[in-house]
Amino acid sequence: MSETAYEAETVDDSIVGSTVIDIRPMTKAEMEKEGWQKNEIPMVLVLSSGTILYPSMDTEGNDAGALFGMTSDGISFGLY
Repeated sequence: MSETAYEAETVDDSIVGSTVIDIRPMTKAEMEKEGWQKNEIPMVLVLSSGTILYPSMDTEGNDAGALFGMTSDGISFGLY
């Protein structure tokens, strides 16, 4: 098994079946770890597994982004 496949399985295991237990601003340390200097601080979804999810402005992870969603009732929202 390649390292990439192993990492993907590990990530899937930490997300699938987990529940969101908190929504909070990204910490300064987390921003620095990503190398992000943006004044806007993204929101972080904290899962019961300890995994955190956060938006990026692009697929290369160049900077923070906004997270949008839709409720089961079809109401759009943004977390930023």
